[in-house]
Order: sequence, then structure tokens, then C-alpha cells
Amino acid sequence: SLNPIAKAFAANKKSTLLNFSAVSASTDDTLIVPKGYRATPLVSWGDPLFADAPEFDSSGKQDSKAQLRQFGDNNDGMSLFPISQDRAVIAVNNEYTNYEYLFDHGGKSMTADDVAKSQAAHGVTVFEITKSGSQWQLDKKGTRNRRITANTEMRLTGPAAGHSLMKTKLDPSGTKPFGTFANCANGQTPWGTYLTCEENFDGYFGSVKSVDVSDDHKRYGISPVQSEYQWHNNDERFDIAIHPNEPHRFGWVVEIDPHNPVSTPLKR
Repeated sequence: SLNPIAKAFAANKKSTLLNFSAVSASTDDTLIVPKGYRATPLVSWGDPLFADAPEFDSSGKQDSKAQLRQFGDNNDGMSLFPISQDRAVIAVNNEYTNYEYLFDHGGKSMTADDVAKSQAAHGVTVFEITKSGSQWQLDKKGTRNRRITANTEMRLTGPAAGHSLMKTKLDPSGTKPFGTFANCANGQTPWGTYLTCEENFDGYFGSVKSVDVSDDHKRYGISPVQSEYQWHNNDERFDIAIHPNEPHRFGWVVEIDPHNPVSTPLKR
């Protein structure tokens, strides 16, 4: 039976709380909005973020330098931070990539620059938007525009910072991890920063070398095999035979100041 609140809503047939016509169930591969509404794209993968950034090239032949100046791939969590009535900044997760679209070869013959391009398509995109009339659009001259990728320098915080499990040959201090990827969930703090969460990081590590797998690696789901993203073939940081502690430095919540494009992201 209906609870009292549900009964009250059911009885109030004149309610205008939602005030739009329902969208019918559909299996069409398209975006459907209620009658009287319209939806327009704000930004898409590969769109230039800066005035001097190259336009998107669908051939899959653009290099890593181009991707570093363009909007990242595959969105997940995002937050909007108002600046004024007609300006705001958005932070968006770029969780993963599709190699069949990212590269003209579909990921079958990865070069060092291909790995760098894949890493540049991951992470977080921060960009300003402006309102003109009723339409919002990306501002390529926005001073807050920024790409945070799998190679952006970060700082580890809290009791784990400097721990022996966080130390690597590339970072003996155990406090300066590089990059964020597999960015899934998100949050927005009361003090105006963005939180992005590193989810399935295990899929980015592997090795073609024979190596004993630690209990930590087993718990993460990491093994010495060819990983789906193939980063370890051209970037030794992701080879567990060379840098076994590197996976410990991922799977964190990363705090980003969307208003300061030169700030260092913090792994919490």
C-alpha cells in the first residue's frame, strides 16, 4: 500500500512540481528531451581548450601534444563552480579511452607517443564556460582552463605520505606521485575544491617480465601480463617488475582547486 506521503502526491493531480511532459520509453540511440526543451553539446572529446590548441582530428593520427591541449575522453563525475551570473568553471572526470577511436591503428602497434596520448586523454579537464543569451559555451580564453592527466605532478597527503610502500626509484620521498586516471566518482567540497576518485587503476599496470606477484598486487588484481592499456611497454612506471610500489600510489581521492590552474593536486 502507499505510504502517507505517496498518497498525498497521488491525490494532488493538479501539482505542477515537475511541469513537463514525460519522455516515452525508447531504445533509440539518441538524446531525447521533453517537449519544449532542447539540448546542445557543450564540449566533446578532442575539442580545443585553449586559443592556440589544435582542432579535433577524427583520423586518430593526432599526437600526444595535441591531446594535452584538448578535452579528455569518456566523462564521468563532474561539478560546476559558479564565478558570476554569466561565468562558471566546470571540472570533469576523463575516466578512460577507447583505442579504436583514439588511434588510427586501434591500439595494435603502440608507440611511446601513443602511450603519452592515451595518458593525456585521461584524468580531469577543468574549463570555464560563459553564458550568451540562453546558451552556455566553452571559453578558450578562460584563465582557469587546465588539463590534469596521468603525468601531472601531485602531492600525497596524510599518514601514507612518505611511507615505505609509497617510495619508488622515481620518487624516493614517497610524496610526489605523478598522475591520475580511471577517474570515476566525484565530489565538491564546501570550500570550493573538486574531488575526483581513482577507480579501476589495476588495469593500467602489468609486465611482460617474469616476476613474483606480491599479496598487495593480488589484492588489487594486478598480475605480470600484458595490460589492456599497454602503458608498461613504453613507460616503465607502469611495469610492476621495475616499479612494484607504483600501484600503491593510485586508488586515491584527488583534491583539485578549479580556480588555480597552477595548483598541485592533492591525493587524500
